[in-house]
Amino acid sequence: MTMAQTEWQRLDQALDRLLQLDAVARERTLAALEQTEPEQARKLRRLLAGLDRSQALEGAAGAELVARALSQWTELQPGKRIGEWTILRRIGAGGMAEVYEAERPLATDAGIAAAPAVTAPPRQRAAIKLMGASVVGTVGREGFLREMAILAQLDDPRLSRLIDAGNLDDGRPWLAMEYVEGQDLLQACDARGLNVRERVRLLIEIAGAVAHAHRQLIIHRDLKPANILLDATGRPRVLDFGIAKLVDPGQIDAERTHSNWRAYTLHHASPEQLTGANTGVASDVYQLGLLLFLLLTGERAFFGRDADPHALLQAMHEGPTLASRQAAQAAIMTARSRGVSPGRLARTLRGDLDSILLHALQYRPDRRYRSADELAADLQRWLDGEPVQVRASSRGYRARRWLRRHWVASSACVLVLLAVSGYALLAAHQRDQLQDERQRTEAVLDALTRLLASADPYALEAGTLSVADLVRQTADDLLQRPQGDAAVQALLMERLAAISASARDFRREAELLAAAHALALAHGLPAEVAARLQLGLAKSQASSGQHELAGRTLQQAWSTLAVADLPSARLLQAQLLREGGDEAGGAAALRALLADMPNEAALAAVRGNAHNSLALAYGAMGQQDQAIEQYRLALATAPRELPGDQDLLAIIRGNMAVALARQHRYAEAEGVFQELLNWRIETLGADHPAVATAASVYSPLLLRTHRFASAWSLLIRHRAAAEQPGAAARRSDYLYNLGRSGLYAGHHWEAIDALLEAAE
Repeated sequence: MTMAQTEWQRLDQALDRLLQLDAVARERTLAALEQTEPEQARKLRRLLAGLDRSQALEGAAGAELVARALSQWTELQPGKRIGEWTILRRIGAGGMAEVYEAERPLATDAGIAAAPAVTAPPRQRAAIKLMGASVVGTVGREGFLREMAILAQLDDPRLSRLIDAGNLDDGRPWLAMEYVEGQDLLQACDARGLNVRERVRLLIEIAGAVAHAHRQLIIHRDLKPANILLDATGRPRVLDFGIAKLVDPGQIDAERTHSNWRAYTLHHASPEQLTGANTGVASDVYQLGLLLFLLLTGERAFFGRDADPHALLQAMHEGPTLASRQAAQAAIMTARSRGVSPGRLARTLRGDLDSILLHALQYRPDRRYRSADELAADLQRWLDGEPVQVRASSRGYRARRWLRRHWVASSACVLVLLAVSGYALLAAHQRDQLQDERQRTEAVLDALTRLLASADPYALEAGTLSVADLVRQTADDLLQRPQGDAAVQALLMERLAAISASARDFRREAELLAAAHALALAHGLPAEVAARLQLGLAKSQASSGQHELAGRTLQQAWSTLAVADLPSARLLQAQLLREGGDEAGGAAALRALLADMPNEAALAAVRGNAHNSLALAYGAMGQQDQAIEQYRLALATAPRELPGDQDLLAIIRGNMAVALARQHRYAEAEGVFQELLNWRIETLGADHPAVATAASVYSPLLLRTHRFASAWSLLIRHRAAAEQPGAAARRSDYLYNLGRSGLYAGHHWEAIDALLEAAE
């Protein structure tokens, strides 16, 4: 127990003793206490200040009060007077109390003339809270007394303040709180279309108000959208301290655990509330986390797992779904109310905000943010673009976990360093040692390229600092400061270009290959080396759509190409013919290549690509039967060892399904599409970007066969995969097909959003 909690336990016990005394005895006790413990006396007077209007409650017997209240219980009608207040309307009710809107005339100063009769006197509005029937009695009375004491302490513009208090003729207590005209927090945020940053700012404000209450040793315990209003100025106002408690109130709160006075809202409760454990600052922090999750995603953190306390508690043990993942699956309208698409919403939440939410929603209180202020500070860091504390503190753990998950990338980093080190040392060696060093460096680079080629190009390591940035920095260094042995430098540039291509960075690939080719020419490297580099450059240019330039580059390299490079060169030449509109010429070149090419494993990828390209040529010429036959040959001959090979197989399968559909062989086409989709899910997982691509190419078939709802459902089901970082290259195609499906299926607003995002 902390020193503050121990102090408050003493304070709370002293308050309980004072409540048993009459006014004279209470004042005498306080006066004596001021001589020995003035600070405690000051705090007690502050707590009691909110109870001055409820002294009549002290002498009422609990049983008699219950009997009178239950026998006379009726809803207060408009016009009913309570003290100085006139009831206007009933706002709502719950197990704790009924709440009414009321007003009273404001008193005028004696020295100021009264306003003319034609002018209505100024009036003050309030929310009158009247004790509910289910809590009338000793425990309920204590709860109301305690709420008055709590409200009397609070002095923050973001909190509802106590104005007045008293009791009805039948003995039921009431209190009047500042009337806040506003809208439920979540509804207001959605109605105003507040974006993520604006919602985070609101949560910071709310956390600040809650922190103020905590500094007064008050725990709210019921933080939820209905208890937080957004006023006309856009400022949040925290209401309803009806089930709030004083920090560590000792035995009295233990008794409340078994009474009706103790309450919580299931979907907004903390684990401590569900288990009956003591609820402190950490409980409010947890509820702030739940509130933030709801504000950002539009869904409860444990939606679908919170039907009852037992199920919810189990879900809390397991932890919430990542907010970014929940957002990726959100309805279009939910994202629209935050000013973004589901994809952008997911990308905004991914990373820091996910981590902040996970930390606030830890099951164990001691693992959460230690205070509402600490949570607010991390959210402010996110707004300011600074590192959030919760992630900075776990950097070592994240590094270890990353190394375990991404051993390929880790090994690649080591090999890059080895390669660069070998290159640097090479410049210092004598010329008679160059050949040995070249061979060693080439072996390291070959191992590096194999490792990165065997990695999933969609996986996170393709975008991490430890691989992408290291490759980029090494490439920049080579491009800006060429030095040392030209053969080794050209070799290193060629390998880095291959790594860039695997990450689909064709601009960097072309830049490196062009520099390597220039280096080869300047230093008189063997002609076949320069030609190989030029062939690679032509492929890169073709990949980026520069077909005419690629043709010229290929022509320049042709005469000096090594025999081993000729099949790749002939394949590129045929593909460029097709891209130029000469389908017949391209088909003839591909048939000749396939006839001449030896049946070697090293040429399997070239052979599979050639069959696929020939099939495309046949399809373009209307020869669908021949196209399908070539697709079958492509599937039979293409390699299957590396993820890049898997991509080729997926392309071939997708192309074959399209060819079948063009022949109106829809059942066969659907079988191939379904096989492709299932294969991708089984081998890569449902959230892999390639799954979204497979679903995207499948959807036009469903549209063509008028299964609009099925197309929409298919694409929505795999939306999370389309929002993964590695899916960026194909996301526009996915969104275009999603938009088309939505228009046909009747999801017009969602479809328009998808089409607009696809066009960005």
